[in-house]
Amino acid sequence: MKEHVSVYLDDIIIHSSTEDHLKIIEEVFKRLEEANLVVNESKCAFGRRKIEYLGYQIEHGKISALSDKVESVRR
Repeated sequence: MKEHVSVYLDDIIIHSSTEDHLKIIEEVFKRLEEANLVVNESKCAFGRRKIEYLGYQIEHGKISALSDKVESVRR
């Protein structure tokens, strides 16, 4: 499961291209529950193929810097 879950501070990203994606989500929720941790439903998003995270766009295993972030560094 480690290869399908990325955690940074209070963010959890679950990524896979397999049929087992729902099983992976269930396992993450199970482990959170065992640790007495909860998720904020309003901050959750499921089924996304592309996300913006920490100034990057992540899509299909490719990571690229967001153009507005790059532009602000160029100035």
